[in-house]
Amino acid sequence: MEKDRERRYQSAEALLDDLRNIEEGLPLGTKIKPRRATSIQTLIQKKFLIPTSVVILAIIAVAIWQLLPQKEVPMAPKIENSIAVISFENLTADKNLDDLSKLIPHLIISNLENADLSYVVSWERMLDICKQMGKENVEFIDSDLGFEICRREGAEALITGSLARAGDTFTIVLRMLDVETKKHLMTANSRGEGEASIINTQIDELSREIAQGIGIDKQSVEEAQFRVRDVTTNSIPAYEYYLKGREEHRKFYYDEAISYYKKAIELDPSFAMAYFFLGRVYDYKMDWEGGQLVKERDEAFVKAKEFSTRSTEKERLLIEIGYAKYIEKDSEKWLRLNQQFAKKYPREKGAYLALGSHYQHRDHEKALEMFNKVLELDPNDRRVHNDIGLIYLNVLHDYEKARTHFSKYVAINPNESDPLDSLARANFRLGRVDEALSNFEAALEFKPDYAVTMRAITYLSAFKEDYDQALARIEKYMATNLTNRAKVEGHMWKGFFYSWLGRYDEGFDHLTKAKQFVEEPGSVFMQCMIDFIKAQVYRERGQTDLSRKLNEEWYPIFKDKYPNSWLQKSRYFNLQGLLDLQKGNLEAAKSRLAEAKSLLKETSNAVLKIRATYYYNILEGEVLLAEGHADEAISLYKNEQRVVSPGIANAYATIVHNIPFIRDQLARAYLQAGDLDKAIKEYERLISDDRTQIHYRMIHPLYYYRVAILYEQKGWEGKAIENYEKFLTLYKDADPGITEVEDARKRLVDLKAP
Repeated sequence: MEKDRERRYQSAEALLDDLRNIEEGLPLGTKIKPRRATSIQTLIQKKFLIPTSVVILAIIAVAIWQLLPQKEVPMAPKIENSIAVISFENLTADKNLDDLSKLIPHLIISNLENADLSYVVSWERMLDICKQMGKENVEFIDSDLGFEICRREGAEALITGSLARAGDTFTIVLRMLDVETKKHLMTANSRGEGEASIINTQIDELSREIAQGIGIDKQSVEEAQFRVRDVTTNSIPAYEYYLKGREEHRKFYYDEAISYYKKAIELDPSFAMAYFFLGRVYDYKMDWEGGQLVKERDEAFVKAKEFSTRSTEKERLLIEIGYAKYIEKDSEKWLRLNQQFAKKYPREKGAYLALGSHYQHRDHEKALEMFNKVLELDPNDRRVHNDIGLIYLNVLHDYEKARTHFSKYVAINPNESDPLDSLARANFRLGRVDEALSNFEAALEFKPDYAVTMRAITYLSAFKEDYDQALARIEKYMATNLTNRAKVEGHMWKGFFYSWLGRYDEGFDHLTKAKQFVEEPGSVFMQCMIDFIKAQVYRERGQTDLSRKLNEEWYPIFKDKYPNSWLQKSRYFNLQGLLDLQKGNLEAAKSRLAEAKSLLKETSNAVLKIRATYYYNILEGEVLLAEGHADEAISLYKNEQRVVSPGIANAYATIVHNIPFIRDQLARAYLQAGDLDKAIKEYERLISDDRTQIHYRMIHPLYYYRVAILYEQKGWEGKAIENYEKFLTLYKDADPGITEVEDARKRLVDLKAP
């Protein structure tokens, strides 16, 4: 549609290239080498088989993010003696030398940084600023973009230049420009015979010229002793492979990055930073994709440390940090070195990210302080929005703020599953269950075998009382993830769901299978917890003796392995006390209650104390009801502190959160106190759609039966019929002989009789 014919797209391929560039955040007209199918390509290849809602979700996320009013970025305060070195042009007419021209600014940056005479904007920092400007995956930084980077960073001078060649003579010309006025400050050039001269002499010569050009005194420049080959590599091809590895690493193309780092190491076996980033990418690959790469990772860090004298001061500190973490496993040293790095290089976000992650589960205020420093440097950092969101979600329980950060995470990364998974969790906590399910389903479209999301969808389906869907999701999860963990979790969930629906025999079968699939015979924790769940099921079924027998079997084994796990002690005493009450032994139950109370004084961990108090309150309330103290029980349960589910993507966590199966003590206390209306209101609260604001637990089918009886007493026959039918539908395949089922059927017949 351009008026100028020459400016129109000349082919469909050119148009598709720019569509891909829009998707990748590249400047229009950039010719990119295809790597992996982008979502546009995927849509074409799949002939639009991806649900339209998922595509629309991604498009809307990007659109909203881009259309939000952006504040004008002010000129950053100037940093004295500060420079940015941007891309150098290849004037040789030989495309094979493009990589050579790319390495020149990187080498100059390393040389100047190591001299510590001025502030040099690192290449990573420049790329972060480019992302803030909406320019993703920039490979060439021209003068216009360079000036904007300097303006945002506060750099005083811009270095640009070119590479030329005549025969075997290589000439580098650089220009220094004043950022504020864009006036030319100086020109310098260097010549040498052969490519090797660039790293042997020319980079050092030009670094001295730059240092003097920004006003560093001659003596300081001479004392700096620029020798870039001593702090990087003396192999230009090795450095070129290293830079390619860094590019792939930044794009999360881990296999490609590993390949390039290894090629760099083959050419220079003493290339410290190639080893360092190889170790880093192995570690990332383990976190994101799983796999046993510990040996490879650790070997890389050991080599990086061995050759760390051949790296810059900044790089040596990074190597020390990695070595302290993975090889020495010295957390105090790791923390001290990261703090040192953050102090010396305050405009590098990596140390703040690491420190924030360190404090995340120890000191959330300190973690937020570190993460906010990252946002000051890079407001669009993908990881930090997720980490801040997780603090608001899991620690501060400010779900709106969590949702805000997760929404930004989605907007920055619309074509990935993890951001949608995080957003779903915040929506669930806010009671937006349908929206959460939609987020999870969309996440699966981008990564169909994402086990975490599959487990979350399983629980949410059951939470919405769609048990057929939940069981189908379990089957799919087990079929997709052929691991022992999937088998254990799948059978645990089946055992729990079947028991929840009154199908106890099937439930016991699956819980027995779950224990058989526990990977190691010595995995005491999971074996004991499966027995604990089975003991709870026996209690729900009314088989008190079997429940007690199993409870008294698992706990001593667990205690022997984990003597200080008092949370499990509280669970053990809780069940023992409830079984005492079920047998009519009030005094024994009160004795268990006293033992459980003493446990609350054994820890200062606030989160664990809340969970232990939860079990204590359950037993205390039942004891009060058994003693006839309904008013005291009501006061206890009305003021009970809410226990937030530890997670919705783990079978064990979700099952334990729903134990004991039935939590209607407050309703029963109102009934004992003679207040039928409040009892009905409490049952209605337990089965309401906004229960995520209360306890995040599933609705037990017996609630419908019990509230239906109360509706009958009030004479509300329509509501009674509706709830009896709901109960019987959920218990349609329940084991024979369940009293409530037989009673509900009889009552329903009577209510419907003419």
